[in-house]
Amino acid sequence: MSCGYTNAGKSTLTNSLTKKGVLAEDKLFATLGTSVGKMWVEATEKNNFRGREYLINDTIGFIRDLPPELIDAFTSTLEDSIEADLLLHVIDAGDPKIEEKIKVVDDILKNIGATGEKIYVFNKIDGIEGKIYEKTLENGEVENISYLEYLKEKFAEYNPIFVSAFKKINLEELKDKIVEILN
Repeated sequence: MSCGYTNAGKSTLTNSLTKKGVLAEDKLFATLGTSVGKMWVEATEKNNFRGREYLINDTIGFIRDLPPELIDAFTSTLEDSIEADLLLHVIDAGDPKIEEKIKVVDDILKNIGATGEKIYVFNKIDGIEGKIYEKTLENGEVENISYLEYLKEKFAEYNPIFVSAFKKINLEELKDKIVEILN
């Protein structure tokens, strides 16, 4: 099941993994319900030569301070998150409020009881190519590193995957991780 803040690229990721054809637009609540697509993983040595089909659910995007009446209206969609074998927390890698939005989604998932296994999927990495982060070292010096390297260091404890659903970058790595966790 894919979940995440609004406009993080959940529907685009679902389309890239499943060829479902879910509406993917840059607007609030472009997705209003759950859509399910099938992801086929070819048999490989890594998965013991077993090809397998996985169901991927696309959900509504979460927002900060979602009014209680909207949470109630989306309860059936959110309940799918509780029952999911694995959550793909889709995150816009270039969002300036990335940490705040990760917390919003994690808090909502916790509040509804969706506490199962989760993969942090940092999406839209094609949009941060060339972006530099000024990292302050222990000695006070500043080192310029790529923003992608910064994200990898900052969120290393979550064992994240970095993809571009739109340009189909690192999707096989994501599929491998899904297979590894679910088998």
